[in-house]
Amino acid sequence: MKPIKVLSLCIVVAVASACAQTAQLTTNPVQRISDPTILIMPLDIELQELTAGGQLLPQAEWTDRGRRNVNAALKTVLAERGVKNAHYGPTDGTAEIAPEHAQLIELHEAVGANILLQTLVPAY
Repeated sequence: MKPIKVLSLCIVVAVASACAQTAQLTTNPVQRISDPTILIMPLDIELQELTAGGQLLPQAEWTDRGRRNVNAALKTVLAERGVKNAHYGPTDGTAEIAPEHAQLIELHEAVGANILLQTLVPAY
C-alpha cells in the first residue's frame, strides 16, 4: 500500500509543477507614438512548386504575385491602424541595396530569423 501512496504523491507533484505560471513584467510602460511610420524592407518571398519527384521549382509569376499581395495586405492593415508606411527602395522588388546599408539589412535579417526561431521553437 505504501508504494502506491508514494507513486500517487509523485504524480501529484509532477502535475502541480507543470501548472506553474510565468509572467513577463516590465518596469517601463510602452509609449505610443502619436504619428507612427513603419519602414518596410524588401520582401524575401520565393514561391516554388513541389514536383512529384520532390524537386522545388521556383515560380517567378507566383513570386511576383505573392509580393504584390503581401504589399497590398500590409498597406491595408497599416492603413486600418492609422500607421504610415515607407518602403526601402522601389516596391517592385527589384531594389538594389545601397552598400552603406548592407550591414543594417544583414542585422535586420538576423533579428527576423531569430524572432521566427523563437516563435517556432520556444524552448530554443
